[in-house]
Amino acid sequence: MNLIIILRSKSSIYSPSAQGFVLKATASTCSQPKPVGQVNQKAGSSGIQNRSRSTFSGKRVSNRQPYRDMAAPLSDGKHIEDAFWKKKPLRGRQVTTTDVLAAYGHDRSSIRSAFFLQKLCLQNILHNHRKVTPDQVIQEFNRVPDRNNKYKLAKARFKAECCMRGLVLNGQQVTADAVIKDFPESPEGKLGIARFKADCCLKGLSFS
Repeated sequence: MNLIIILRSKSSIYSPSAQGFVLKATASTCSQPKPVGQVNQKAGSSGIQNRSRSTFSGKRVSNRQPYRDMAAPLSDGKHIEDAFWKKKPLRGRQVTTTDVLAAYGHDRSSIRSAFFLQKLCLQNILHNHRKVTPDQVIQEFNRVPDRNNKYKLAKARFKAECCMRGLVLNGQQVTADAVIKDFPESPEGKLGIARFKADCCLKGLSFS
């Protein structure tokens, strides 16, 4: 592309073409764009704060590193338990059952730690190199009850699992009648009883 340059003086317009010559500049002689690194460096030196962002298709794109599990606090019980089941290392090591229970120790009730022990018990996963017993699960539910008494429904459902699996609680087999009595008098409790009775019929278990 040819460019015709017209110079303006203070008094009048100075046209080089009128003097018999024309200043021409071709696209090849135009100044080349500066490398990206130099542009960014220049922007940084002008006092503009570097926010580690760039633009892509008109939208800002963050160059920051993704959230690291290393930065997660060990008091976040749900996050710690998720890492345990997914076998994701936190802070350079695998999460243990002790880590999960310690994180849930910050809760106002023991219901979440009891649910975790329940999973360990029903899945035969060791805690401190020992098998978790149904008695330990019930004790944990009763240790610090929640204000809404959700632990009562949780205990009844766990006892129902013990009955179906033939697990021993307090040295005895859990009977269907004992499970039915433990369900609370609430809509959720009545629904739990109906489902449990249906399971008993399918397994051939009798109840009064």
